[in-house]
Amino acid sequence: FWSLEMFNILDYSYALTPEISKIFDLVVGEERNELLEIWEKLNLRAMTYEKQIQVQTTKTNKYIHIVIESEFLGDQRIKIFGTLHDISQYNQLEEAR
Repeated sequence: FWSLEMFNILDYSYALTPEISKIFDLVVGEERNELLEIWEKLNLRAMTYEKQIQVQTTKTNKYIHIVIESEFLGDQRIKIFGTLHDISQYNQLEEAR
């Protein structure tokens, strides 16, 4: 499930069918491969992943902070969930210092 804010941050139309691959497609550089590897691990065991990544949307280049967590009951994955926040303005302020 994607919130309206996720569509806004990623500059996607609300008519788009939400899929995790849509986020991977936006990730810039080697961070994409790292995120894909983490996604595989999240499907295998309970863990939390947190990182700042750069994405290229249809409108602009952004920095987002992501937190993804997987939950298991025994050997069975129950769900993967997470959040993302647009931290582009924060990064611009830090770079201006």
